[in-house]
Amino acid sequence: MARAYSMDRRAVQREQTRSRLIGAVHALIIERRSTAVQMAEIAERAEVSIRTAYNHFASTGELLGAAMATITEEFAQLQPDAVDTSDTPPREAFRRLIRDWYNLFAVDADKLDAMLAIHDSEELGASLIEARNLRIDRITAILDRADEQGLLRVPLRDAVALTYCATGFASWSALVPQFGLDQDHAIDLMMESLLRTLFSDDARG
Repeated sequence: MARAYSMDRRAVQREQTRSRLIGAVHALIIERRSTAVQMAEIAERAEVSIRTAYNHFASTGELLGAAMATITEEFAQLQPDAVDTSDTPPREAFRRLIRDWYNLFAVDADKLDAMLAIHDSEELGASLIEARNLRIDRITAILDRADEQGLLRVPLRDAVALTYCATGFASWSALVPQFGLDQDHAIDLMMESLLRTLFSDDARG
């Protein structure tokens, strides 16, 4: 029994060391906004020897791959919940979409800003494309229903394009950090501007 316990303990310690190494390179990438990191500095940040680092990962590239997988997963999770368009009137669903997205940006602004500045990772680039496509899909689902009900004053494709641009992180950054608008003010400003532009005057849904 003692031998089994000893093996289990070593397995736990090994996993903890791997996690520390991944966490260290994750932090360095976010801080530098680049994957240009070396094993020596990763080991120093994780407070392990270089030899220990190489015992867990055969190369810096392998460790970077593991860290980028965690960053990519984090990025993919930075998405608000989908709005149920079946029971929610399009206008209210549209309001909720903008409110949820802008509130997410306010909570995760620093992390998003750092992730979007990493340009030397194919994995993160692919995750960014996936996140953008998801946002387009969710915008389209709401505006397509509005279009079916005759609530839009502009073509559906134009409405989706305008909403996509207005609900991006860059738009939130321009309104809140750049112009110093209050978060609620920024939400209301973007929400009402889009509603007036996209929805017909008699759109009550």
